[in-house]
Amino acid sequence: MVPRLKKGISNEYVCINTGVQRGGGAVAETVNRAKPDKAELKQVYSGHIGSGSLILCDGLGSYTVLSMAADCTVHDINAEGAADYGFYNLNTVNNFHSYIKKQYNDYRGVAAKYLNRYNALFTIAWRRSEAIVSSLCTRLLKPGLKDYYHTIRDIRESRLLVI
Repeated sequence: MVPRLKKGISNEYVCINTGVQRGGGAVAETVNRAKPDKAELKQVYSGHIGSGSLILCDGLGSYTVLSMAADCTVHDINAEGAADYGFYNLNTVNNFHSYIKKQYNDYRGVAAKYLNRYNALFTIAWRRSEAIVSSLCTRLLKPGLKDYYHTIRDIRESRLLVI
C-alpha cells in the first residue's frame, strides 16, 4: 500500500459516492477526487432518491442539496441527538463500502478512467449476492420444520449454489 502524504480526505484518493437502500438497492459513482460538492452529489443521486426518503449521511455539508433536489429528509448520523433516529445506522452502506474495497484489493487496483465501470459491476454483484444469501436462508432454514438437517447431497440436488 502506498503511504499517504496528506492527512484526512484529500485529492490523493478518488471519491466514490455510494448510496444503499435497506432493501438492497445500491448506487456507486466516481465524480472527482477529495470531497464531493453539491453539484456532483446532485448529479450522482438524481433519479435514485424517492420523494419522502430518509437519508443518513456522515455530516458533509454538501448533502443538504439532496433534501431540496429530491424532497426528502437528510440527517447527520454523527450529530448530537442522532440516538433519536432509533434503529437507523450506517451499517448497510459500510458493508457495501467493505465489499467495494475488497473487490478493488482483489483486482489489485484499476485505472481511474474505468472506475465507474467497475463501480457498476460491483453494484450489480453486491445486489446479486444479497439475493443469493436471502435465497439460501429461505431454502435452508425451511420455516416450520423442526430438527431438519442438510447433507451435502441435499444442497447439491437443490442447486442453490448454481447461478
